Amino acid sequence: MTRPAGNAIHIHAQMISQRLSQKIRLTEWLGVILAFAILAVFVLHQSEAVYPVDLKNYLDAERHTLQRYYYLPIWLPMFELLARLPLNVAWLIWGVLNILGFWFAWRVFGGGVWAWFTATLFFVIFYGQITGILAAGVAVFWMALLHDRWLLAGIGACIALTKYQWGLPLLIILAFLARRSKRTYFLTTCVTFAIIGIFLSLYPEWLSTLGTRYSLQPPNDQASISLWRYVGPVSLILWGIPFLLPLNDVKRLNLLFLSIPLVTPYFQPHDLLVWFAFPLGIWPTLSNLTFVILPHWGLSGLRWLALIPLMLYIYHLVHPSGSMSLLLLNPASSVTARAFVDPGYTLDVQE
Repeated sequence: MTRPAGNAIHIHAQMISQRLSQKIRLTEWLGVILAFAILAVFVLHQSEAVYPVDLKNYLDAERHTLQRYYYLPIWLPMFELLARLPLNVAWLIWGVLNILGFWFAWRVFGGGVWAWFTATLFFVIFYGQITGILAAGVAVFWMALLHDRWLLAGIGACIALTKYQWGLPLLIILAFLARRSKRTYFLTTCVTFAIIGIFLSLYPEWLSTLGTRYSLQPPNDQASISLWRYVGPVSLILWGIPFLLPLNDVKRLNLLFLSIPLVTPYFQPHDLLVWFAFPLGIWPTLSNLTFVILPHWGLSGLRWLALIPLMLYIYHLVHPSGSMSLLLLNPASSVTARAFVDPGYTLDVQE
């Protein structure tokens, strides 16, 4: 695979800067305001029925019990601070961070406005999940690599690796796409391991009790959309297909990107929000089936949301081109150049 021209990478970095500096459009305002309004309603009406279950688990983990906490321990100092606040105040702060984090990632990767009107974002806010913040970490990693800022890239990597089961393969794909120097990758890796190492030394019980905690209270995978739960390692064939078929490099990387939710051993539906920060057009709205599925079939019914990445995978496999290749995976394409020249031009999966 040939290294893309430095000029193409420079243009792509300029595109990101331009998207971040653009004025907020009306549809974007509607999405952002809706997200903050939903958060405000939840916070004001916190009760036994309206309750940030995941955030509460995070705050409990700070007390060194670490029960049901399997993410990297880099967030434990923040949870210690939030745990000192009333739960609704902590929920407000955490929700704002998630919304702003998703907005940043959405701008960096050029996502479609439909991503703001999805059940996925709704439930990330409702449960007090961390996914919006992780999306920002992925965006920081990508943006920093394009500018050869290895310190910032290492910090972004640590954030994205909070959920290492999908964070690691996603970062590998993005790092491969950025095509930076070996020095940049080496220093980025050193920063990442140094930060994680510091927090492991501060919370040694996280690693020493990981196996015991996992066996006694394993993560709740009732809603996991990964195919791993059904066919085990056989699901990795989705990573093999792109290398077995005569595909170009751009399409191959598209398919690897889309298959991550399907082949990792554990992938919760709300983590699709990270993928929704990318230019997927109207496809993210399929997650609104959650509002129908959840009341009738419960959490296990959400496994049907695996159809979203699966259909996208099939679409990109049979379609002559793909949306992400136009904006992210092929920065030198003519359509990308058009988007750079004309800020009003939008890219979606129908392109």
